[in-house]
Amino acid sequence: MPYANIEDRKAGQARWYKNVGRAKWKQKYYSTPLEERAKNRRAEYLRNKPAINARHNQYRKDNPEVGRASIAKRKALQKELIPEKLKDCTYEYEKLKCFYVLSRQLYDVDKIFRHVDHIWPLSDGGPHWSGNLQILTQEENLRKGKKVCPDDKKRIQNKLKKAKLI
Repeated sequence: MPYANIEDRKAGQARWYKNVGRAKWKQKYYSTPLEERAKNRRAEYLRNKPAINARHNQYRKDNPEVGRASIAKRKALQKELIPEKLKDCTYEYEKLKCFYVLSRQLYDVDKIFRHVDHIWPLSDGGPHWSGNLQILTQEENLRKGKKVCPDDKKRIQNKLKKAKLI
């Protein structure tokens, strides 16, 4: 039945939700265990991923300045976090470059995507320095996120002090 105005329609929807909709939703939602709900969400995400990636790629093509700005921001952050004594050091620059080259070469060998990861993340104040880098598979790095083990953080700080880079 059509409603006379929008307020009547909203009131009707609210009544339905209060009486029927909420109960149906709770029954559907809470009848499955948490792990299964998480698995279902993951499966749905993977089904939609190609469409999401296509939209993302199209947006990047239509707005190239967004990509350039994000890369510039990241590079600036890395430059800020390079220890002062190493900013113009060509040897350190070559060591950093070797990590990125090695990750690409490993991909060529076994076709597993790898990331060059900062053990102590830049977002947490870690230095962009060869002693703070490691090569991880894409999955491991994304799972790690920006977490850092306090022991690793202390170890890197001690290395920096020994090298008198702080």
